[in-house]
Amino acid sequence: MDVEGNVQRIVVPTPLPLGGTNVYLIEEKPYTLIDTGPDTETTRADLQIGLGKIGLEMKDVERIVLTHGHVDHCGLAHEFANICNPEILAHEKDRDTIEDFGGAIEKRFMECSDLLSSTGAPPQTFQVIREFLDFLDSLTHPCKVTKTLKDKDKIEFESGAFEVLYTPGHSSGSISLHSEDVLFSGDALLVENSPCSVFGGADKKSVGLDDFLESMEKLSKLEAKKAYPGHGEPFEKVNEKIEGMKKAYESRKQTILDYLEKEELTAFELMNRVFGIMSIEQVLMGLGEILGHLEILAEDKAVETKEKEGLTYYKV
Repeated sequence: MDVEGNVQRIVVPTPLPLGGTNVYLIEEKPYTLIDTGPDTETTRADLQIGLGKIGLEMKDVERIVLTHGHVDHCGLAHEFANICNPEILAHEKDRDTIEDFGGAIEKRFMECSDLLSSTGAPPQTFQVIREFLDFLDSLTHPCKVTKTLKDKDKIEFESGAFEVLYTPGHSSGSISLHSEDVLFSGDALLVENSPCSVFGGADKKSVGLDDFLESMEKLSKLEAKKAYPGHGEPFEKVNEKIEGMKKAYESRKQTILDYLEKEELTAFELMNRVFGIMSIEQVLMGLGEILGHLEILAEDKAVETKEKEGLTYYKV
């Protein structure tokens, strides 16, 4: 299958710090979109323009593959469902966030309330985070997943197929797609951004940084020559990029250990030491990254934990 000859990249805007989302049209029957972008008027307009340059309209899309259930990737899927009723594919563990983002996130938030409270973040921080989650919910609408995917499934085209790779960590149901030397990595390879979202573990409970690192290792074994990520420019030297991400992880881990050698800190205090002043959109990601590192360090017995007045403190 000549993937590179048939892939068309359309960058659509989002109102989020990550900026634009990459939507990929595979110009081979059945016409397939990889991700859709969020549900905003500007996204819809830019996507229509992008499809028009290829000679297609939204009604021509026959299948949508969602790399994960975050609204900047799946929010507009319901619009296609209304227009042309395409097959909509996603991993089974992100089905809940695609079909009911608000309900799924509220459930996850409640399940993890004790963990979040133990970080030492002020109560007003959680209120603003909840307001931000409500804003995210406004960027999507419920959309039925017509077929769930699992690791090693095949997505067939006229001249070949993509293999589904289960790559959790950024979300519980994140997938990548592989064909010959080409990789569509969704947000499993965030080269210039924080590595994982909050509670992206495969178990839908842990923060997921350990899963994210395992997914990177899994993708490195493919030795792909080119990657099409969910954000940013497509890139070559894929394994070199992955090695760079691993080094960034090791550097961040050492920074955390350096702080914890000096003093006992909560996760929220540690986040402020490591990242400094952050916008509320970034606090959720920043706290998630710190918790992910602390999960791994505690499992490896590299840090000790102590409970005090409902808060968890960490120390080397």
